Amino acid sequence: DIVRQLSGVPPHVVAISQWTHNRHASLELARLVRQLCPECLIVLGGGHATFQYAETLSATSPVDLVALGESESTLLELARHLSKGERWEELSGIAYHRNGQIVVTSPRALMTDLDRLPFAALHLDCSVGVDCTLQAEFIITARGCPSACTFCSSPGFWNRRVRFRSPENIVEEILFIRDK
Repeated sequence: DIVRQLSGVPPHVVAISQWTHNRHASLELARLVRQLCPECLIVLGGGHATFQYAETLSATSPVDLVALGESESTLLELARHLSKGERWEELSGIAYHRNGQIVVTSPRALMTDLDRLPFAALHLDCSVGVDCTLQAEFIITARGCPSACTFCSSPGFWNRRVRFRSPENIVEEILFIRDK
């Protein structure tokens, strides 16, 4: 399915979520994308990519750019710049290669209004390799954690802040899942 989708209309950008549990599969996917779409900008985001950006951007990596931390706004801004033919190298919240060195830009602020995010289940029916029924059982109502546990990456990812979606927005997503 992935090869067919990449071959149909070659993308300009492919963004891949990388967490520790899928780190090998995500890099394998990035290699496949590089092979099929050599000119494509390959972006990795997620917890593992954020904390291991130097490893992710190694000399043998197919990855061009890492979106650090919470990256929905980063990806939107990147897409806007690319669609206008503008340079993206100074965007906040990214790491990339320049002249053999890894460049890390200024951190991006965390989103303040989580209700602006689209529902996670919105595009489940066109996902590849996702168990739609199982995935729809999970509804994210908040982001972050106020604790500073030494064994957890949350303090570094969310800056010990917690933000919540509104109850109305959560109920709207539940109804969307039920109706869809």
